[in-house]
Amino acid sequence: MFAIGGILLVIGVFIARPYCRFLCPYGVLLNLVSRFSKKHMSITPSECIDCRLCENACPFNAIEKPTQQKSKENRAVSIKRLIFFSVLIPFLMLVSGWAGSMLHERIASVNPKVRLAIEMKLPPDRLTKSQTVDITTFKSTGNSLEKFDEEVKEIVLQFYWGGWILGAFIGLIFGLTLAGLSIPRYRTGYWPNKGACLSCARCMKFCPVKPGMDESQIDLLKLKTS
Repeated sequence: MFAIGGILLVIGVFIARPYCRFLCPYGVLLNLVSRFSKKHMSITPSECIDCRLCENACPFNAIEKPTQQKSKENRAVSIKRLIFFSVLIPFLMLVSGWAGSMLHERIASVNPKVRLAIEMKLPPDRLTKSQTVDITTFKSTGNSLEKFDEEVKEIVLQFYWGGWILGAFIGLIFGLTLAGLSIPRYRTGYWPNKGACLSCARCMKFCPVKPGMDESQIDLLKLKTS
């Protein structure tokens, strides 16, 4: 725990909020939900003049650059890609869920009861002093071993289904990310990515277009930055 925390702190010196952006499950859910939001912050109060002052302002790399449409994509290609990802995403969820379920016994060992049950099956010469004390303490309580084994099996089963759910969720996120990357997007101007943007408003401070400017003032800014 301390090692992972230290690594995240070091990474945080170079990458803004690495845990929130890449590891936090809540952050992943916010990323997905934000993509469908009707209202979201924009860099400029009106049209973008492509001055590029905001391009390197975002600490989260959430600003999308303008892209030009070179040629219209063939409709048949779009349909084939949609069918491909419609099949790929459930497949990724199934494979990832199965992989998560295969790790459930190792992950379940973090539970004290499961860990104690594993230690009780080890030969005496392989037990450490603390493990021996734990086993002796449990036996001294007089609890039924059969009832204890049933509790352990129930805990392991919960980790099994939890592994399926977590793995399927990771597969879903991976599949949706691939699908999103495969869809060509064309835009004019610089715009914040709804999913990646954390609304720190740093880019707005760099933008020369301010609220209340009329068209003549914006046209003048375009001439200065062109």
